[in-house]
Amino acid sequence: MKKVAYPLTLALCLGFIGSALAQSTATSMEASDEFRAARVVAEQGSAEAQLIVGMMYMKGQGAPQDFVQAVAWWRKAAVQGNAPAQNNLGVMYRDGKGVAKDDAQAAAWFGRSAEQGYAEAQVNLGWMYANGRGFARDHAQAVSWYRKAADQGNAVAQYNLGMMYKRGEGVAQDEAQAAAWFRRAAEHGNGASQEMPHKTEAQPDQANRPSATLVLHSYDVDHAEGAKSFFGQDKVGEVSAKTVQDTRAAAERGDAAAQYNLGVMYERGMGVGRDKGQAVTWYRKAAEQGHAEAQYVIALFYDFGQNGDYIPKDKEQATEWYRKAAERGFALAQVSLGARYEFSDLGIRQDYAQVAMWYRKAAEQGYSRAQSELAKLYRMGLGVKQDYPQAAVWYRKAAEQGDSAAAVWIGQMYEKGVGVPLDLAQAVVWYRQAANDKKYYAAEDMAHRVRSIEAMLSKQ
Repeated sequence: MKKVAYPLTLALCLGFIGSALAQSTATSMEASDEFRAARVVAEQGSAEAQLIVGMMYMKGQGAPQDFVQAVAWWRKAAVQGNAPAQNNLGVMYRDGKGVAKDDAQAAAWFGRSAEQGYAEAQVNLGWMYANGRGFARDHAQAVSWYRKAADQGNAVAQYNLGMMYKRGEGVAQDEAQAAAWFRRAAEHGNGASQEMPHKTEAQPDQANRPSATLVLHSYDVDHAEGAKSFFGQDKVGEVSAKTVQDTRAAAERGDAAAQYNLGVMYERGMGVGRDKGQAVTWYRKAAEQGHAEAQYVIALFYDFGQNGDYIPKDKEQATEWYRKAAERGFALAQVSLGARYEFSDLGIRQDYAQVAMWYRKAAEQGYSRAQSELAKLYRMGLGVKQDYPQAAVWYRKAAEQGDSAAAVWIGQMYEKGVGVPLDLAQAVVWYRQAANDKKYYAAEDMAHRVRSIEAMLSKQ
C-alpha cells in the first residue's frame, strides 16, 4: 500500500485561556458556568475567549455540540488574526463541518495562520499543496511548508517531510534525509501531533478527530529505547550475529521478551533482513503470552493497517489489544483506551468514568499527557466529581515534566486562587516555564503575561 503524508486536525487550544477569560472563570465552580463566563468575555471581543467558546461547541463540553456555532466563534477570532482559530476554521472548511466543504476557503485560512508561524497550519497548508486541494499540486511548496513546521519540532511535519525525501517529491530523493526526519518525528511522538511513521492513509473518522485525543502514539520511541536497553547499544541497528542467535533460541523456547525483541529485530532490520511477516509473527507470539508492549504493537497494527498484508485494519481488534495491554499496566495503551471512551468515534460508547479510570492509571505511572488530561477531567467535572484542588495537583505533576499547557493552567489557578492559594509569584514561575518553551504556540503570550504581573508586583 502506498504511504502518504497527512494533514493535521484541529488545534485544540484548551491549554491556554487569555487573562481576561481567566478572570471570569475564577468566579465559577461549574463547567456550564465556565462556558457562560467564556462566552461573556468572547462577546466582549476577546479572540482567545472566542477560540475557547468555539472549541466548547465543537466538543460539546459545557455547551451542546454545535459545529455551526463552533465555526461562527472561530470566525470571529480568526478575523482578529488569532492563528489557532484561523487553522481551526480551515479544518472545518476542509472537512465540511458546520460549513459547506470549500478547499479554496480552507487553503486561505490555513495560509493566514501559517504565515503567522503556527506550525499546525503550516502542516495543513503543506498537505493541501501536496494533495492538490485548494491549489494546483505543488510538491516544492508542500516541502517548504512542511520544513517550516518541522523546524519548530512538529512531529507530523517531520514525518511528512521524511516521506517527501523518501519519494523524491519536491526534493531530490534521499533515503538518509528521510530516515533522519523519521527519527526526529519519533523523538517528538508524544506531542499534539498524531500521524507518525508507518501510518497508512487516514480514514475520514481519523482525519476529523481532535489532536487532543492523544491516542496515536508512535511506538518507534518505545522500540528504540527498549532496544538500547536490551542490546546495550546506542545504535540499535548494530546487532551482532550472536545476539540474534541467542534471542532466536530464547524466542523459540517460548520466552515472551525474546519473542518481542525478535519482532523488533525483524521490523527494524537489526541483525536480520527486514521482514514484516516475521515481525508480526513474533510480536503476536509475545502478545498472546501477555507481553504488554507486544500487545500494544499489535493494537497499533490493527488500528492503522500498518502491516496490511499480515494484519488487516480492524478497529475492534485494535481496541481489544489496547485493552489487553492496558490491563497489564502499559501506560500508552491505557491512554489510547481512555481516548477511545472519550471521543466515542471508534465504536465505543462515550463513557467519562472509563476515560477517567484509564487516564488515572497512566497518570499514576508518571505519564505527563495522561496527568494533564486527568487534570482537565477534574477541572470540568467529567467522569469525576469536579475538584479544583485535584485538578491543580495533576496539572502541577504534568507541568513539572515540561508540559507547557499544564504549566499555563496551574499558573492560572495560582493567579486566581482557584484550587490553590492565590499566589502571583507562583503564577509567574509557571507562566515563565511556558514562555521559555519556544515550541509552545502561546509562548509569547505567556512572556507578556509574566511581564504584566511582574510590573504589577513591582508597584505594590
